[in-house]
Amino acid sequence: MADHLPKPADVAVPEGVTPVANEGIWQPVGPLIGGAQAIYTTQVRPDSVRTSILDGLAWMDPKLVRFDLHPGTEEPGGKWDIPAQVPMDQRLQLLAVFNSGFRMDDARGGFYLNGITQRPLRDGAASFVIFKNGTASVGMWGRDFTMSDDIVAVRQNLDLILDNGGGLPNPGGSPSGTAAPGVPARGLNDNSDGAWGATFGNKILTWRSATCITGTGAIVYGYGNGLGALSLSQLMLRAGCVRAMQLDINTVWTTYNFYGASRYLDPTSVTGTKMLPESWKPGDRYLSNDARDFFAVFAREIR
Repeated sequence: MADHLPKPADVAVPEGVTPVANEGIWQPVGPLIGGAQAIYTTQVRPDSVRTSILDGLAWMDPKLVRFDLHPGTEEPGGKWDIPAQVPMDQRLQLLAVFNSGFRMDDARGGFYLNGITQRPLRDGAASFVIFKNGTASVGMWGRDFTMSDDIVAVRQNLDLILDNGGGLPNPGGSPSGTAAPGVPARGLNDNSDGAWGATFGNKILTWRSATCITGTGAIVYGYGNGLGALSLSQLMLRAGCVRAMQLDINTVWTTYNFYGASRYLDPTSVTGTKMLPESWKPGDRYLSNDARDFFAVFAREIR
């Protein structure tokens, strides 16, 4: 069996909430890679008040998957050799895709991909960083990461919503010690100046998404309805995250889809399934050109 991380601990339900079936219990999704499970998913209530809502979480093992950043047709702007969809010759290895951050004009951060800086990177910004070996991490630019030949992609969006002060975990699921726990950032309840994004109808609680690194080096994506910046941070903390960043918001832009082929070795038969059926975009989003940049998750070649 391939080297892999242990299955994550179940996600706690909010205090005083009676869990529904399988709430907070990680369920395997997608194929085994090297005999091990690469992705788990679960659904949980955002808090003890909005109990009619179930938000989604996906846990990804960087020892078994690799990450790519794709530009969209509109964001981040510029001309790219990389397509704004998952190309046909990569679809049989495709496991999942999830949305990136705000439009660059609103992200208060930069975009770097394959040696091209489309928008300048900002010190202090929350950053999703992808390395040459396909592993990824989340942290603060200038503290947790600085530019090196080992970095192939950086997508920044606002500031961290959950932070452990830096240091461990290392990317790639190979912890060399115990990471400090994450703490929600200050000011997450204050959106008076649109600090955490403009929402439809100026609602504080809306569809939001985030990604993080856990104490073991796994990458987690979370999204759903009924979330403010603070409750999103708390959702990611419950999922084991130690550093987390908000990604895009509003139901039109938040997406996590799983992909699989219905015919053996036929990439044209690959279709997608939404983790949360009530999310707006179709399951096949990212199999055709998309306006926004996105992150694709592929199966690693295990030798």
